[in-house]
Amino acid sequence: MELRPPGKRTDTRFGIAAHGCADCRPGRARRPALAAWLLLPALLFACAAAGAAPDFGFGLLEIYKFENGTSQLMVRDVNLDGRDDILFANNKGSRLEVLLRKPAPDKDKARFQTIETAFDNKGFAVDQQILAYDLADMNGDRAPDLLILGREQGLELRIQGKDGAFEAPRKIYLERMDTLVSLQTGDLNEDGRRDAVVGRFDKAEILWNAGAGAFTSRTELAFGSSNGRDMDIADFNGDGHLDGMFYFSSETMPLRFRPGDGKGGFGMEHLFPMPAVKAVHKLELAGRKQAALGSIPRSGRVFRVHVLASETRADALARDEVIPQRLPLKGMGQKFSPAWAAADFDRDGLEDFVVAAPELSRVHIYKGAQGGLNPEPLAIDSLSGITALSLAGDNGILVFSPSEKAVALHEGARLEAFPRLLPAPDKTVLAAALPWADSYMCMARSGAQGKMELSIRSLSGASTNSEPRRLALDMANDPESVKVFQLGSPDVFGVLCLIPYQPPEMFVVQGDEATKLSPQAFSALAQPAAAAAFAVPDAPDGRRLLVAQGSVVRDYRWKAPAYEALGQVNPGNENAQVSVCARFNMGGKDGVMLHDRNSGNLVWQPAESQAAALRTHLACPIPDIAGMVQLQAKDPARSTLLMIGRSELFMLRNGAIEYSILEEGEYASPAENPALFDFNSVRLGRGRRPMAAITDARNRSIELISRQDPGWRKEVIFEVFQNPGFSGSESMPENEPRDVKSGDIDGDGLRDLAVLVHDKLIVYPGE
Repeated sequence: MELRPPGKRTDTRFGIAAHGCADCRPGRARRPALAAWLLLPALLFACAAAGAAPDFGFGLLEIYKFENGTSQLMVRDVNLDGRDDILFANNKGSRLEVLLRKPAPDKDKARFQTIETAFDNKGFAVDQQILAYDLADMNGDRAPDLLILGREQGLELRIQGKDGAFEAPRKIYLERMDTLVSLQTGDLNEDGRRDAVVGRFDKAEILWNAGAGAFTSRTELAFGSSNGRDMDIADFNGDGHLDGMFYFSSETMPLRFRPGDGKGGFGMEHLFPMPAVKAVHKLELAGRKQAALGSIPRSGRVFRVHVLASETRADALARDEVIPQRLPLKGMGQKFSPAWAAADFDRDGLEDFVVAAPELSRVHIYKGAQGGLNPEPLAIDSLSGITALSLAGDNGILVFSPSEKAVALHEGARLEAFPRLLPAPDKTVLAAALPWADSYMCMARSGAQGKMELSIRSLSGASTNSEPRRLALDMANDPESVKVFQLGSPDVFGVLCLIPYQPPEMFVVQGDEATKLSPQAFSALAQPAAAAAFAVPDAPDGRRLLVAQGSVVRDYRWKAPAYEALGQVNPGNENAQVSVCARFNMGGKDGVMLHDRNSGNLVWQPAESQAAALRTHLACPIPDIAGMVQLQAKDPARSTLLMIGRSELFMLRNGAIEYSILEEGEYASPAENPALFDFNSVRLGRGRRPMAAITDARNRSIELISRQDPGWRKEVIFEVFQNPGFSGSESMPENEPRDVKSGDIDGDGLRDLAVLVHDKLIVYPGE
């Protein structure tokens, strides 16, 4: 046995026996099987060698036959009679089995019980394959009820009636049932009622329990990935509130953590690097108020224990490598690029973030919070298919929808109201607000070949319908996005047009004339560039521009009639590909932040020419960044760097709590050529000591291990009863035994083990 960190030998003795099959019919008594009995001497010898009084052990096995295809074992006291009962999904038989343990008979009769004498089966037929189920009191009568999840019928609730039987199902409507994967329950808002959490490939859906088993409202937690596979709801950070730990099919980042606040809210998404795993889920540890995580790596040779750690980082860049917190954007779809802006809408001293949700016909405002954003946005009904969004005067929001051929204004005094439609030319391709002038402009195709018309109107209601100011623009192709900014006075402003796969075009508007700048007047117009490459540090004043150009960022100053380059920021990488930049103030010092897409590095260069740059590597790649902005806080030292992806926000927060996952211990199986594949938390002995029961598919065994500071130790390894004559209608499962749980099934005060293997349910009574 190899144990890291090292631990001590256990002091246990075991009595293990087995029964063989009398025949293959369910419910028949079993006779002892020689092959299984041969395991006993070795076990007893290994345990007796410790030479100490027994800590826990097992008596004669109970073996019951079912269809091969049972799964999702649960041991709980269903009917509250003081004895734990057994539940499992029987998808082969289209049933959920609920086995209520009867009072134990005398010892002689107990040795050869049938399933009918040992259990009262309150199971029932189900009309779908069971993906997951949970047992919890959902209607407030203290008796646990059943929630069952499947992809054919969705979610159904069965209330427990008299004598442990369950009533007819109540259907709970769910959309997109083909995306369902998991189910958990917990009191997430701490109102005394258990809520339901439904996991999908791409999000989690919280169903809030209003009482009596009714779910009247729902909340979605979007994921930054679409390969979700499972989840756990528990207190992982030790603050007394339930959190969400979500598991994904990922080679490098299988964990995503969302901290709960006890009021129904969840923080931003934290990612943790971890090698590819076979299994990862919650683990109980003695003396810990926070839940731990266990994992089995793909090698299948070791079992690892992890705990969540936290610390406050004053400087988010003061590390060699960081993983940004993530906030998925809702309603983006695949064909839309984010249309966004940042402003303090509620004037609380914290900058907010507004972004269009084109597929939901909404605008989402993420309110600023100390050190970041509130992850649940304020949703405002708006135009559909919004492709352009800009800040208007007095905290208004101007939006443009090409599909509706409409321009509209969300007025600052009534942001949540449906926007006011504004006049716009018929062939409008883009619109933007001119906040310094309380006006807006529309760019529309004119009748002439290669010509565009720029029209400017006031935003005030009295003059909206007046004749606009019109200017002719020489433009052959439609822009994808536009940036507008002042150039010294309200009467002079720039219009920067970003055109797909072509160099940008810029016009200087003064009075009734629009002058097109040449690449000689502004060298950033010589090569194709995306909107993210241009940063207006002091919006809407564009007299200073930062532009990401190839491997550097250049600082430009407007000096009519042209821009001149004042200097550049070089990330120091000969293969650098700088895609986005922003002005960033760190600790009271001004500077430039840039992202090198080739290396995955963030680089901050202070404005002081002699000061050293700060560089950190983003541990998870960000393929496309549509923009970068600094969200100002009341305390400049707690500002947030926000990177806008196509479907996610990425945040680095100064002065915020940062979470990390730490490996606390490792247990190496002493078995010859092990193939560990899963584990469960169990409690055994009169003291109900927490242990982990690890299943080994190659050796068809269970390894019971316990925590022993400073490491983990083996309690016992034993091969599970294997019927050599097993012949199911299905091929033999790869992983057997496939599930193990503990509980006081016979009501004698000692914990027993229940195991699913092949077509058998095996009970190991505690002694």
